[in-house]
Amino acid sequence: MKRKTLISAIIIAAIIIVGGVIYFWLSMPKTIELIVWEWSGYEVEEVWFPFKEKNPNVKVSHVLLADNDAAMARIAAGDRPDITHFGGDSKLYLDRHIALDALEPINLSLIPNWENVHPYFKNYVTEFSTHDGNVYWIPTDWGTTSIVYRRDLLQAAGLPEPDSWSVFWDSSYAEVGTAMYDSPSEIGGITFLALNYTLEDFHNPTDEQLETWKNTLQMAFEQAAVIYDDQYELLAALETGEVAVGSLWEEPWAVGLADEYDLGYVSIPPAPDFREGENTVTWVSGLSIGKGAKDRGTYELAHDYINAWLDPRVGSYVIDNYYYGSTNEKAIETADPDVVEMLGLTDPEEKLEKGVLYSYNMPDPATWDKYFEAWTAAKAAAA
Repeated sequence: MKRKTLISAIIIAAIIIVGGVIYFWLSMPKTIELIVWEWSGYEVEEVWFPFKEKNPNVKVSHVLLADNDAAMARIAAGDRPDITHFGGDSKLYLDRHIALDALEPINLSLIPNWENVHPYFKNYVTEFSTHDGNVYWIPTDWGTTSIVYRRDLLQAAGLPEPDSWSVFWDSSYAEVGTAMYDSPSEIGGITFLALNYTLEDFHNPTDEQLETWKNTLQMAFEQAAVIYDDQYELLAALETGEVAVGSLWEEPWAVGLADEYDLGYVSIPPAPDFREGENTVTWVSGLSIGKGAKDRGTYELAHDYINAWLDPRVGSYVIDNYYYGSTNEKAIETADPDVVEMLGLTDPEEKLEKGVLYSYNMPDPATWDKYFEAWTAAKAAAA
């Protein structure tokens, strides 16, 4: 009898202990993870630290992707992040995300910093990223894509500073090394226009124009000493002198200047402006919320992340360190005035519409697929 009583006591004790362990485990706060698809360089905490201040126990995991086409391939395969910086950089990609039911509508009332977004960008949202009364993309940063070059290396070779995208297939620059940015969504349109075609041609190209463009791209790939999809790979090649000419956004250029390299950026003095008929690519980038965030419990956190990007402290950091513009009007008040003046950030509308505004000037999906196929064929033929 005593033996049975002892066994029963042991069993009861074991049940209590196991139950306590289970209860303790269930009551422990769970680690919530926010998956963010980002451009390289945007994973640093300085551009999202207000989110961490508000949500210190949330794990933020950044997935760095090469460009919009890489992100679109993952979306088409069924992958969904909580936040993406690739959801609406052009109407083409935004429409494709929406068609694939890849985005959640955004609730502006959950983004307090929306109040201080520049009117130009608020209007941009109304015209560009609102579908059936729902907002699917919030602009956070803006800038240009241009030609970057080592001024000292060109001078030593007796070559002029470039003022045309044709530098990438101009054989006289082969000796100093050109680099080809393997991103049709970034420079495909601007290289097409460099062949003296018009935006109307770009939207409705003839077979002959596409063939000419493809053959030109093949020459550019054949000439390239470096083919890259990560802009910091190009920056490293510029700094070592492996190449003297490539295509970059302002951010890696700013890093190169901070490293004290003699880098010119076409369209920003003292570099030359583009020749007549050519220009920079101008772009507005922003954040979208991936479909399923509501089910994953990350929907409101995603709004906090967008709000962090719109924080004027983040905006000032982006201006001073990346040389990009912020969509928050207040960011410019605490940014370095010399950088603001050099980049011409006081009037975003004037600067963006001076160049070829990427967001509004992509062709329809079927036409873009032809460009993508031609780009792929040109690269393969050059290999």
